[in-house]
Amino acid sequence: MGEKNLKSKRIIILGDSKGKDDGINKKILNKVFKQIKELKTQPEYIIHLGDSVAGSSDVRIFKYQIKEFHKLIEQYYPINRLLPVLGNHEVNNKPKDFQGEEAFEECYSSIDVDNYLKGYHKTVYYKDFDNVRCIFLNSFHYGELFRITGRQLEWFRKVTKDLIPFKIVFVHLPIYPTGAHLTTCMDAYIEDRNTFLKALEESNVSLVFCGHEHNYSRRLIGFNDKKIMQIITGGAGEKLRNSYKDKKDVIVTPKPIYHYVILDIEEDNIRVRAVSLRKKVFDDFSVGIGDGSQIFI
Repeated sequence: MGEKNLKSKRIIILGDSKGKDDGINKKILNKVFKQIKELKTQPEYIIHLGDSVAGSSDVRIFKYQIKEFHKLIEQYYPINRLLPVLGNHEVNNKPKDFQGEEAFEECYSSIDVDNYLKGYHKTVYYKDFDNVRCIFLNSFHYGELFRITGRQLEWFRKVTKDLIPFKIVFVHLPIYPTGAHLTTCMDAYIEDRNTFLKALEESNVSLVFCGHEHNYSRRLIGFNDKKIMQIITGGAGEKLRNSYKDKKDVIVTPKPIYHYVILDIEEDNIRVRAVSLRKKVFDDFSVGIGDGSQIFI
């Protein structure tokens, strides 16, 4: 892949790894991590965008699945280098209470974060990497399913006011799905979706990473000329899909490929590459900041 001995900080992003082997697709996930381990420049952290396991209405089964998920990762990296996003399968799809979130918090009690929102069981938080703030949101909080609203939206607006050059959002549900989950993502509540999108624009967020749709795609989203890049990366084990219906501002059409994403943070630039399990880079772009606006390369 033309690896260079970069001095930048590196993060690996992947999502949707659930399967039938203890709730995980261990075969694919092992392949992903074996390949990551071979990279010349190793990641400081791994971000999982949710649906790490199949989940269950029985909390004991869910905790067992997460334990197995952690055991797999610990073959390659310490578990404290994992930054998780809560997906629908971590809370049994449509939670009827906070039981799933509470179990999630217990399983990730040692998570290394800089700030988090109380009352959301440590599923809403951020972590800073020098000139980049990585913000993690919960699109399946009980009472606020399929949206970012209420106290979570207030917290988001507050933590994005700080003067930091790059802001990246990580959330399980796409703001704009491409097809496989059309009308069952944030587009299920159009008014709330639009309010959140305006908050993203006002906060000068550069990138939004989502999972949920089991493929890779990239598109521009936003209401004004200063667009935000949305990347869907849900190819770490779930059954792949290539449904493609909403085509507005799509740059990379849905690719049903098992993959992971390399994010390199440099002084004034962020490089993003999507890599297949055949070690092929099938998407490669950068985002920088100039004159107060995002510049996509």
